[in-house]
Amino acid sequence: MGDNPSDMAIAVTAPGGTSLNKLEIKLGSTSSEIEQAAAYVLTGLLDLADSIEVRFNDKQVHIEVTGTELHYENVWYYRCLGSPIASIVASIASDGIGKPVRIAEENYRKGKSIIRLEVLS
Repeated sequence: MGDNPSDMAIAVTAPGGTSLNKLEIKLGSTSSEIEQAAAYVLTGLLDLADSIEVRFNDKQVHIEVTGTELHYENVWYYRCLGSPIASIVASIASDGIGKPVRIAEENYRKGKSIIRLEVLS
């Protein structure tokens, strides 16, 4: 931070970032390890979902979260940071694979939150 007004910034912490501190298991880089960590947080700690399914390749991570009432809404906060569910799974996936991710798409249909993350390099 400098003395000029243009040197000012706002630090924003996405909801998912704080969930990583709650993990009591070692987070790994495979789909099943990320899925297990996301399930631990979303179904165990926070009771926000019934189940989570994760699959990914080098460029994308696909997540299906079932049994959640917290779905995506077209509001400013969600457009910038994603829904709380997407933020949590994005933080877990990013930490697990060791690369930054971006929430590329988020939909809610038939009781499922479907989230697509883009893996950045």
